[in-house]
Amino acid sequence: RLIEENSAAQSFDAVLANPPFRSPVEGKISLGDERGMARHELAGDLGDFLRAARFLLKNKGRLFLVHLPERLVEILALLREIGLEPKRLRMVHSRIGEEASLILLEARRDGRPGLKIEPPLFIYGGGGEYSAEVRQIYGD
Repeated sequence: RLIEENSAAQSFDAVLANPPFRSPVEGKISLGDERGMARHELAGDLGDFLRAARFLLKNKGRLFLVHLPERLVEILALLREIGLEPKRLRMVHSRIGEEASLILLEARRDGRPGLKIEPPLFIYGGGGEYSAEVRQIYGD
């Protein structure tokens, strides 16, 4: 609602979102501070954040989303339901051999079907230092 009151519809080419990862019934909530709002869907659920992104995006505009892999199926279903087509997906792993800890997802407003799965991003190399790709991202 705040988005609609303070921004014009279809006014952005891109939206970057890192919404709260957890529903209000998951885990311990830090009450009374910003961490609770940042980590748990206290001010709106995932669908609310995605619908706000769609409202803001121009036709063919792109949403870039950071979220948890365990919510991937829910995210993909919601995106399709509201007219944001998943286009690129990348799993982020702390180290080779570990499960993904994050997903990076790009979706396009009113885009055509077709999802590209990109190679995984590994944060750390074998010796515990940043991987070459992460060092390149940081400009080292």
